[in-house]
Amino acid sequence: NPENTDYLYFVARYDGTHFFSKTLEEHEAATRAIREQREAQ
Repeated sequence: NPENTDYLYFVARYDGTHFFSKTLEEHEAATRAIREQREAQ
């Protein structure tokens, strides 16, 4: 059974880890940051 949390969104990083967000704004910011990190490599 999953844990009861306030997290509604997640994004997978390229290293296989995940970032969990409570709001759409946090999710979109995390997605942008992860993409920017990937493009910088």
